[in-house]
Amino acid sequence: MSTESEATAFMGTHSRVDTTLKAFRLCRVFLRRYQVLVGTAAALTLVLASWMACCGYAGLLPLAVAILIPIIVKAREPAVYCIDHQEFFAPKSWEVSHEDIISIKSSHPNVTEESKDFARRVLTHSGIRSGSALPPNITESLNTGKPWTGTMGDARKEMDCILTQIMQGLLDKTGIKAKQIDFLVLNCSFFNPTPSLSAMISNKFGLRSDCLTYNISGTTHPLFVSLFP
Repeated sequence: MSTESEATAFMGTHSRVDTTLKAFRLCRVFLRRYQVLVGTAAALTLVLASWMACCGYAGLLPLAVAILIPIIVKAREPAVYCIDHQEFFAPKSWEVSHEDIISIKSSHPNVTEESKDFARRVLTHSGIRSGSALPPNITESLNTGKPWTGTMGDARKEMDCILTQIMQGLLDKTGIKAKQIDFLVLNCSFFNPTPSLSAMISNKFGLRSDCLTYNISGTTHPLFVSLFP
């Protein structure tokens, strides 16, 4: 009976501590998300401390103060963190050898032997390994022998495949729901269609209508920095 009583007491204490920690996390998210004023945060601290004292959690007051003080100090400072990242992994069907690339290039009627030799030298010394990926609209010429195509539709299909995999992988890694996203920044240097790529992702994943989206092309470093002062 003594062992059972101790186990029950331990479970009860663990449950109360877990509930308290969850309350701290909610306070932290609330303060960071809405940039609550220091005065409001201080009032919240007093309310929480009073509640803990009345409910017999007085021993956790130092912990509450230690956790909440840094939150209050940082409440007015906007912060952006890299929680995780996701790379694109091309399907095996996209992979080509160096000779495949030369064959694709050779399908164009204006390609000469001199340009083929130049392409071989570039492939040898540029760091492009055999097995690099090219999109289906280009590799299709290996089967047809016809020149590869590069239409707006081809580019959009390629970006749809890449961005969908990246976005879904990032959501899976972080556990974040699409509806929780407040802003989306998408950068593609050369391809900038209308409707934008950010609109495509917003519609495909069902982002909120008030989600701020930025579709950036070209040199973006100064602009990207200015989005997060």
